[in-house]
Amino acid sequence: MPRQSQPTVNASSACLDWLTLSAPLEPGRNVTFHRAAIDLMETLKSEGAKEERFGIQGYKGEKFEGVALGIRESDNHAVLAVHGARTDSIAEWAIRENLDFACKRLDPAVIVEFTEPQPFYCEHLRQTLRAFEKSKGRKTRGVFTLFEKQTQDTGAYLGGRSSAVFPRIYDNDLYHHKKTQHLRWKHELELKGVAALHAWGQFKVSENRNQLCSDWVTTRLKKLGVCPRGLETMELVPLVGTKPPSEFEVWLQWLDRSVLPRIRRETLDGNGSEIVALLKKRGVLLPNGQFSMPREQQQEMEFDDDEY
Repeated sequence: MPRQSQPTVNASSACLDWLTLSAPLEPGRNVTFHRAAIDLMETLKSEGAKEERFGIQGYKGEKFEGVALGIRESDNHAVLAVHGARTDSIAEWAIRENLDFACKRLDPAVIVEFTEPQPFYCEHLRQTLRAFEKSKGRKTRGVFTLFEKQTQDTGAYLGGRSSAVFPRIYDNDLYHHKKTQHLRWKHELELKGVAALHAWGQFKVSENRNQLCSDWVTTRLKKLGVCPRGLETMELVPLVGTKPPSEFEVWLQWLDRSVLPRIRRETLDGNGSEIVALLKKRGVLLPNGQFSMPREQQQEMEFDDDEY
């Protein structure tokens, strides 16, 4: 195999390549997510989005141009998964809708365009990774795996598929059947579990989300010693920081979206006094309007909790 020089980056672009959002298991909160996701799918269909084969295991649903909505028949649980060109726009929709869901998977990606084609880029990665691990006194066994055994490089896995942070690199030109191959390579991370939750928390509040995706990928590649020349000088943002919302914060969001609008409507219809009277009767509101709970009722609740 011919020896080639160190690949040098000519240009790069970053984006989200995959996003999986899961509805809460609580029936009421699941319905809110379900309805919003159905409205989204109806919008895609009305815009003429092409239907594709649905493939979320254990769920039934439909898929349009990389956007899939699945419903589990046993409990009506909803999952929304999107990959490809629409991922960034669907992520923006999810943030705008402010739905209370869990992020199950999030894949930031960087497409690197090199100064010249890199037909043996995976072999370069293998050698670079091996040298880096050797310098750290570690073995590379099980760390590097080619996509397929072919005559040309198509891509590689760096790590195990079950890992919470799973890097993948593949020939983006070859993947999209372009005539000019080996020039643009996609470097992406498959984030799952806590890593996905933390990343989604950061993504939602970031002012530059594409840069954040690039920083995540660059950080991981640098940690593995395989960051392409031209990317390693970027400012790095660690994949930690913003925590996912607490259960109480999620409940407050649900209260704001699902309960308060109904209270507002009932108040406008003249039923506000009955709502206030019920809250006072249950000991939630004091006569001065402040929230409270009688001690005897707290004891009853504590007793009920012990029963379970």
